Amino acid sequence: MQYTLSERDHDTFILALKVAALSEAKYKHGSVIRRGKTVLGIACNVIKTHPIQSRYEKHTCSIHAEARSIILAKTNIEYSTCYSARISNTKIGNTGNAMLVSKPCKACHALLLEAGVMYIVYYNGNCLVKEKV
Repeated sequence: MQYTLSERDHDTFILALKVAALSEAKYKHGSVIRRGKTVLGIACNVIKTHPIQSRYEKHTCSIHAEARSIILAKTNIEYSTCYSARISNTKIGNTGNAMLVSKPCKACHALLLEAGVMYIVYYNGNCLVKEKV
């Protein structure tokens, strides 16, 4: 079931897009967790690799934006809404980066559910969607 988006939902999703732009990862994701008027957690995805790891592995480990926003909230996030945004890593003319499908992966969805988040707002490739976690 999809829910109606408020002006605050749109504004908070725009904040998540701005946070995604801060990511240095190849795939730029941003996440904002909000309850009422209060932002509880805000984060972009990051690459976490120890320098010695590069000797043994070519792959890197990323911490997803949704997981980081839960960790950085450092408070109870029950009954909140998570805004998940993703942008391309290339600029398109003067308009900036393109908005991409941003539905959280299964692992992040499970984390949000376990943390008590009530709703998720993401871009489905056509429009913004708000649904129950």
